[in-house]
Amino acid sequence: MISNMILVAGNVLTLLLMMLLGFVLAKMRWFSEGTRSQMTRILLYIVTPCIIITNMPDECNAQTLRIFGMTGITFIFIYIVCAATAWVLFRKQPEDTRASLNSAAVYGNALFMGLPLLQSVLGDEAILYGVIGSVVINIFTWTHGVAVMGGKEYISLKKALINPGVIGFSTGFLLFVTGLALPAPVDRAMEFMSSLNTPLAMLVIGAQMASADILETFLDKKLYLISALRLIIFPAAVMLALLPFHMDTTMYLSIVISIGCPTAAAVGMFAQQFHRDTRTASQSIAQSTLLCIITMPLLIAVAGTLSGM
Repeated sequence: MISNMILVAGNVLTLLLMMLLGFVLAKMRWFSEGTRSQMTRILLYIVTPCIIITNMPDECNAQTLRIFGMTGITFIFIYIVCAATAWVLFRKQPEDTRASLNSAAVYGNALFMGLPLLQSVLGDEAILYGVIGSVVINIFTWTHGVAVMGGKEYISLKKALINPGVIGFSTGFLLFVTGLALPAPVDRAMEFMSSLNTPLAMLVIGAQMASADILETFLDKKLYLISALRLIIFPAAVMLALLPFHMDTTMYLSIVISIGCPTAAAVGMFAQQFHRDTRTASQSIAQSTLLCIITMPLLIAVAGTLSGM
């Protein structure tokens, strides 16, 4: 267990150093809000589909299809339970704050934080599981997430089904089941673009944290409940609930890591778009991101020990 913790801590520290660079660049005004927005667009619309397509399995068989279905159903069930739990816990909060707290508790940074961590800790094989989780969370974000923040009238089925994650997955899945292959130059170009995910995502997260009041973030007691849910309670519950199913170790750890990620940046964007409590949203992102530096190595070490890694 100790060796697992040291290994994971080293990988998390690597990510932290890139986040720190983004933080410093933002403080030095080398990383403006416009730059951050443009980099986020590149990550969402270019890099994300490339990651998904290039990491699809080469061979279509019954076992791989079973993995797709099993992983997808597992993530769907987990997010339903998380959403229900958050609704019960925060139902008595004022409306605007309740919306931000609900979303901050349910939606983790599985795309920008989870995928780089999966790749660095478990290798390229784990990205497939993270991708399936990202597709599920995309659909939940544009349905449940929009309903929580803006109301049912704002739900867009089009956005839930037509977004970079789903488009990338659909394209990759089509290539996977048909056995078709991209031309070699296109495939290599997409692999190069995929490699941008980790450094760009960490720079963006670091720059986002530079805009938050870190001291005030750690003085707000209700934010600790969000961090506890996101970083400890939800992933620990998933870790224990999945044990009896004796999953493949990589699948098991990938799901736990994806669920244990800090609050997603999209929560802050939605809070701003729908005029909710943006302060609570942005501070929950900052606090949970900082605390995950401690919780993630512990979480992965325990999960790795339980799964026999």
